[in-house]
Amino acid sequence: MKISSLISKNSDPNDIHVMVITSSDETYACIETYLSDESKIKIFHQKGGIQAVTTFRHHGLDAVIIDISETEENWPVTITRLIKIDEHVKIIMVSTDQLDQHRGAIETGLDRGAIDYFSIPTRFEDQQTLSLFKGEFATTIKTQSVERRAHGPTGKPLGPPIKRDERRRLARLEAAEPIPVTIRPYKNVQPEIIAIASSTGGPRALNEFFGGLSRKINCPIIITQHMLKGFTSSLADGISKTTDWDCLEGVDGMELQPGCAYMAPSDYHMIVEAGSPHPRIRLLDTEPENFCKPSADPMFRSIIKVYGENILCLVLTGMGTDGLAGARHIVDAGGNVIAQDQETSVVWGMPRAVAEAGLCAAIKPLDALPSEVMRVVAGNF
Repeated sequence: MKISSLISKNSDPNDIHVMVITSSDETYACIETYLSDESKIKIFHQKGGIQAVTTFRHHGLDAVIIDISETEENWPVTITRLIKIDEHVKIIMVSTDQLDQHRGAIETGLDRGAIDYFSIPTRFEDQQTLSLFKGEFATTIKTQSVERRAHGPTGKPLGPPIKRDERRRLARLEAAEPIPVTIRPYKNVQPEIIAIASSTGGPRALNEFFGGLSRKINCPIIITQHMLKGFTSSLADGISKTTDWDCLEGVDGMELQPGCAYMAPSDYHMIVEAGSPHPRIRLLDTEPENFCKPSADPMFRSIIKVYGENILCLVLTGMGTDGLAGARHIVDAGGNVIAQDQETSVVWGMPRAVAEAGLCAAIKPLDALPSEVMRVVAGNF
């Protein structure tokens, strides 16, 4: 179906509009079939990335489904272009192959800003498998679309194609400079733990950060990275292999050792509890916070109970505001917060939130963060 038929003056504002990018008519037909029971989800087909980006620029769409099994299509560039147009867009990767055949490609897509991945089953799968897939696929699209609409001027209501003058006005709004931020002085406390929150663009940022961070830092580091299930372990392994740091996926009951990093696993909130001789990780299978699971806020809240004011919090690249409430609690407890700057962030959403709330003692480019952290840990304020 053409987008002009989907988005019209008579469109239901509650409809969810989804663009599917694939050159395969068969793959599009499968997706259309699997969403056919969802009357509020309206999909349309684009066969190429260039045309898709142009269409996306002109319409307020909720989500994009992109077929990554097409080796001839430069889909990573398409993801980057879509994110630049609207940092809150929800991009879901799909393929008709199994996950293991595209693990590297999926990691690339997640790093560029995609939020999920699905292997599209064939129509010949058993009914139970198809039913489970259809439910999870549709639920993901709907929940992510609700989250997307909750954000800022780019989460604009759907409607007819925007006129040229209005598009220019919106572009000026979206390109506007952030409001002035107030940098608070550092609290003169040496951290006993470092807590990091990151999302879109986070995998690359984390690898670069740990690559420049000295192992002389004698405290544990805990990380909440919003990531697709099954990929936090590979991200932790990648950090261990490419940097001097030992990075582990968190396990319930695991002790926090000085000089080690711990990654919250997908689908669990990771918190810290007091323990002897070291504090321990606890994994919570509770409701998402800020539409995220894992979420940085529960992690940030938990460490205040264990470490008090002796906390250094980093908020790196990512969309949304996860970590804002927790960072405010850390500052109120006497700890310090540092944010990644706009120029080096893939999406300046999470760091912007803490910066504009006046919570940051420093806002630094990514390559300056390791030295800044080492300076604070050494007590050189």
